[in-house]
This record gives sequence, structure tokens and C-alpha cells, in this order.
Amino acid sequence: MVTVEISTLQELQAINDYLSGDYVLVNIIDAIATASWNQLNWRGTWQSSTTYNENDYIEESGNYYYQLQDSYTSGTSFDFNQWIQTTNFTGGSADDGTALGFRPLGNRNEAYTDLGEFTGSFDGQNHTITGLYINRGQENNAGLFGFTDGSTIENISLEDVDVSKGSGSDFYRGMGGLVGNNYDGSKVSNSYATGTVSGGDYNTGGMVGYNVGSTVSNSYATGDVSGSNNVGGLVGYNRYSTVSNSYSTGDVSGSDYVGGLVGQNRYSTTVQNSYATGDVSGSGRVGGLVGRVYNNEEDTDEILYSYANSDINPDLDLIGADDTSGTLDTTGSSLKTTAEMTDYPSYSGVYVDWTFTEA
Repeated sequence: MVTVEISTLQELQAINDYLSGDYVLVNIIDAIATASWNQLNWRGTWQSSTTYNENDYIEESGNYYYQLQDSYTSGTSFDFNQWIQTTNFTGGSADDGTALGFRPLGNRNEAYTDLGEFTGSFDGQNHTITGLYINRGQENNAGLFGFTDGSTIENISLEDVDVSKGSGSDFYRGMGGLVGNNYDGSKVSNSYATGTVSGGDYNTGGMVGYNVGSTVSNSYATGDVSGSNNVGGLVGYNRYSTVSNSYSTGDVSGSDYVGGLVGQNRYSTTVQNSYATGDVSGSGRVGGLVGRVYNNEEDTDEILYSYANSDINPDLDLIGADDTSGTLDTTGSSLKTTAEMTDYPSYSGVYVDWTFTEA
């Protein structure tokens, strides 16, 4: 298969036209213009037998919706399955011109606008994308990549991202600076994200929102992350997956299952050679490194040689809630003071087998 070179912001967005391709980024991309992309077009109250276009924004029975299809003609009764409901845009005409920003690359289970998942490869070649703006209502997944399946994403730097999503999203969806939903053998490596990721009911992470049967390695996130449930500085929800040689330094806030690195580890997951140093806050099951670990009797979860800063979060344990029926191996992992985490190599216990270098 021919590798496609990406050199412009428009070419980056056009990956949605062919989601199984192999791509390489050949230069820095300034994405600040995405802050004005895909502006809402207020069309007033929904009307039957009317043609609507992408980004058209309407009100129906006190709720607000926008359109993602290039062209859609309404029937005789309102079909909410053809629209994206939004709770973060509820001003009607006052929202006219508000930008949705960059459209995530790949998505899934948007029955009316199903792009399909990204199954290809993307090599950033250590180039940077700056100023990416994504402001999506209740779309399923948000990030530079919305939904990946068996993909490889590597060597990409995202700086000053601004990713947000409204409430009301499904439990099995995600939002992250780089990937919303990293699924079924997908690999993220040698990458980083800075900026902010905010909103969403479930699975919000600085790098990856929902990590399922996949890996994140040699990567980091430094931006602030906020959400409701399963909120992590690097990964929101880590399920049957591995996070290794990675870290997060941003502040993390949420309600339940909130962790400095990972919000929730579930079912035979591994976190290894990783750490978190940001301020972490929430109302339930909050940990300096991982908010919650859950497994069944047949499962083994591992948190190995990984650390959280006890000076920044003196009232938090490494793991907010140990809800395991099976095995939880925490060999070499603990809370460390700032001095202990930075006194390398004289404090050899902190960086056992540490091989990470910044992307």
C-alpha cells in the first residue's frame, strides 16, 4: 500500500475520506484555524420536508440538535437518530456561528453519519500539530482520532489542543487529546499532548479516552483534564490494555474513578514504568495514580514500578479503590515525594527499568 504524505491541515482532515490508509506527517501543521471551522448555522425550529446540511442547528421540543450529514431531507416527523443532540449549545440563535472545530478522524456507531473507524497507520515523524480545536456535542468520540481499530499511531506531538464534548455521551465512548477510543489492538507510542481536554460523562483522558485491548507506550500528556467518570491525566478508562513508560503532569478533576494517570483499570490491565504528578480531585474513588482497579477472580491486574507524587496529593492513596476479586500486583509501585521522584539516579527505586525518552 502506498504511504500518503500529509503536509497541510486540509489534508489532515481529509483522512476521513480514506480511513484504512497509511499516512506520514512531513512537516509541522498549525491548526489554529480549526477554532473557526464548522460553524453552527441556526435554522430555527425543525421543519418537515426540509433539506438540512452539515452544521445546521435546530430546536425541537425544547432540545437542540445539529446535523453532520452533507445533506439530509426531513420526513413528516422528527427523527432524532438523524441528528446530534447537544447540551453545550443551548442558546438557539445565540449559538449561530459557534465553531465545532476539527472533525475527529474516524468514528463509530453514529448511525446517521458513520464514518467508520480509523484502521490504518499514522506516523507523525516527530512533527507537531499545534492549536487543534475540537468542540463536539454528544458525538460518540472526540480527539484528533475519534475511533481507532487495530491502528498504529506514533511519533506525533500535539501542542495546545482544546478538546471538549457535551454531556449525555454513551458509557462506551471516549474523549482524549490524541484518541477518543483506542480499540482492539490499536497502538499509540512515542507521542505527547499538551493543552486541555474537558467535558463528557465518561472516559476522558489527556492522551486517550477509552483504551480497550490496546496499548499506550512511551507517551505523555501535560494538560489539564476534566470530566465526570473515568477521568485520567493520560487515559480515562484502561480495559484489557497496557500503559507503559508514560506519564502525565496535568491537573485532573472529575466525579468518580479519577486518577492522576488512569481513571479506571479494569480486567487484566497493566500499568508499568509510569507516573503522575498533577493535582487530582474528585468526589469518589480518587487516586494519585489510578482512581479504581476492578477485576474478576480469573483476572490479574498489574501496576508495576509506577508512582504518584505524595507532596502534591497528600490525602490520596496510589489507588483510589481496590475493587478486585482476582489478583492485583503492585510490585515496585508506591507514592513518592517530589525529592524522591527527581533524585535520579541516587534514588534507584523510582526508575527501575525506566527507558522512556520524550517524543
